[in-house]
Amino acid sequence: MPDRLIDQMPPALCGLWLLGWSSGLAGEELLARPEIVALAILGLLGSAIATFTTTTRQEHTTFVLITAVGIAGLTSILSEIRGPAAVLWPTTTFALGGGLWLIGERIWRAWHWQIPISVGVLALVGVPFTPGFLTQSVVAQLVVVGSCPDANTLCGRLGVLMWPLFAAYIVTQMIYVSSLLRSWDSEPGGSVWELSPNAWVIGRLLAYVVVLAIPLATAGLFPVMMTNLANLPDAIPRGAGNPPSAVAGWQVWLTLAGPLTLGILLAIARTHVREALSTSENRAGTLPTLRSWSSRIARLATLDWISRLTRWGTGRAGAVWDVGLEIVEGAGHMGWVVVFGIIGYLLLSA
Repeated sequence: MPDRLIDQMPPALCGLWLLGWSSGLAGEELLARPEIVALAILGLLGSAIATFTTTTRQEHTTFVLITAVGIAGLTSILSEIRGPAAVLWPTTTFALGGGLWLIGERIWRAWHWQIPISVGVLALVGVPFTPGFLTQSVVAQLVVVGSCPDANTLCGRLGVLMWPLFAAYIVTQMIYVSSLLRSWDSEPGGSVWELSPNAWVIGRLLAYVVVLAIPLATAGLFPVMMTNLANLPDAIPRGAGNPPSAVAGWQVWLTLAGPLTLGILLAIARTHVREALSTSENRAGTLPTLRSWSSRIARLATLDWISRLTRWGTGRAGAVWDVGLEIVEGAGHMGWVVVFGIIGYLLLSA
């Protein structure tokens, strides 16, 4: 578990923090462009689909965290705040909520203790009294079409494009919420050591839970105090109310409740369909076929095929280049010497 935390969390946290520091450098909002927002939501949709369709636990865990990073990046782009304050709440949500979910999943598989993984899921979804709720206020500005005071801001430049982007975000969050609910699907599985850990392992996991849960609860219940401690007093989004972790406008509640409700319904429908296809008459045909198609969709959404295609292309180009060098400078060098010698002899004899 510590290895997985070290492998998956710090690189993403460093990237998010650098994104916050680099946003607005020299007064230029390099990423606050409509095409960048559309590309970010499209990538977020792809990672959510991969999370939903993957059939292995390891890939599911990876894609959940990748989607959480994507949401954090989208929030920093949409935020009217620039600098580290723009990524304070998304980074806190990912680090504490994602870490608690990752450890809670391990505890759930071993002992069916639901509290850690449940709190982690709620933080990643962004319910009230979690730092994730403050990110909802930023994304909710996608529905304020016509009320942008400045046409030069991102809100003004998006215009009516806000509505299809908001709809795409709702669909993405719906799929993501349904994917998070898959954490409770499977029965505990793993090695004997995983299911019957010793007292030292149990103590470490409980210590991780406490270390992550206390700052997560503090950030969700006392966000103003957190901004003062971080010396980022402007980190509270403009659309947040008082208290900012529980009070907001109707746009924020629509951004939260819409995908949350639809995601729960999608998870229920997925469970019913799986149970229906798991009957004896369907077990041999339909269910394996759906799992096969699900794996294919996950592989397509992960974009690993692009890297493989790139490696294949560069490999073929390198092979052609090597053959050319062999002909000109390598094993074919003496052949060219003979050819030019014959040509020179013919020219001199003529």
